[in-house]
Amino acid sequence: KSSTLPVENNSYWYPSLTGSFIFSELLKDQSDWLTFGKLRAGWANVGNDTDPYRVLTTYTQYTNIDIEHSTPGYRLSNTLNNADLKPESTTSFEVGLEMSFFNNRLGFDASYYATKTKDQIIPLSVSGTTGYIENIINAGVITNKGVELAFNAIPVQTRTFSWSTSLMLSSNKNKVKELLDGVDYYRLVNAPFKVEIGAMKGDAYGVIMGTNYVYDDHGNKMIDPETGLYLGTAGNENLGSIYPDFSGGWTNTFKIGNVDASILFDFSRGGHYFSTSYMFGMSSGMLEESAANGIRENGILLDGVIDNNGTRNTTVADGYDYAYYHYPGPAAQSIFKSDYIKLREINIGYTFPLNKDLFVKSL
Repeated sequence: KSSTLPVENNSYWYPSLTGSFIFSELLKDQSDWLTFGKLRAGWANVGNDTDPYRVLTTYTQYTNIDIEHSTPGYRLSNTLNNADLKPESTTSFEVGLEMSFFNNRLGFDASYYATKTKDQIIPLSVSGTTGYIENIINAGVITNKGVELAFNAIPVQTRTFSWSTSLMLSSNKNKVKELLDGVDYYRLVNAPFKVEIGAMKGDAYGVIMGTNYVYDDHGNKMIDPETGLYLGTAGNENLGSIYPDFSGGWTNTFKIGNVDASILFDFSRGGHYFSTSYMFGMSSGMLEESAANGIRENGILLDGVIDNNGTRNTTVADGYDYAYYHYPGPAAQSIFKSDYIKLREINIGYTFPLNKDLFVKSL
């Protein structure tokens, strides 16, 4: 039960069921190469409440309108609360397979999961003519499906040296199944000046919305023949998801005598981000790209077409205009892929050999 929900809707259940089958137990006398094997599955439903003070709409004192007589002044919040809120609900299902071979020298763990979340508690923007700027509601159905994979191996193991390695990969795809009736897009947050992050029905949760390049029927960027600059769409379009297609990490651990060392890389592929610093850096002339290759003196010839017939652009854009146009022009100019590979961590250790009769047993 939760005190932040209405009394009639303030309880929610956490039922779950999990099970596993260790099939290697049936084969331990018949297989020398299979060390361990397990199938697992699980189903669960979880609830979620909300922040305090989202149920009743009340007045709060904000000042004394008559200082001499201490007459208090009260006002309503600009958020319309909801006395009929229901708890959020997420149903999930997962299956997995875990196996190891050759006395744990090689192994993997694979999982597939699917979740469905409904009745999300969100602040919906409303017209200011209502007296409020947002209304707390239950809305939306979002699904997540994904896989998680882990591989581990000990390629080398001797009395004085060992090398173990592990690789982890994960990929998640989310989709907005439903929003409100008649609403196909919900803004999650405004980014500074140019773009916003939203949830779009039938598409991913967490898309970047902003003005895009104008393309011809063949996918070529279109350019204004008078200025030589890229044309921008009149309204916002989907410029990409903030979430990666997959991510992971790779760890290698080495042990030579009493010395051990490990190194961790992690990586991500897919996903995009909008760079406000790049946009301002270009428009103000602070970045090297705004002056590279003599752009300020000679201008720049942008690659694109000026009509739907495929006529190539021949107008050289002024260097100042090109750089400054990163602010008023298409937001897509400041959208970048968020792929990366990082050296995340290096560890080096030494284990001191100690007499077992000492007070300190290991160091």
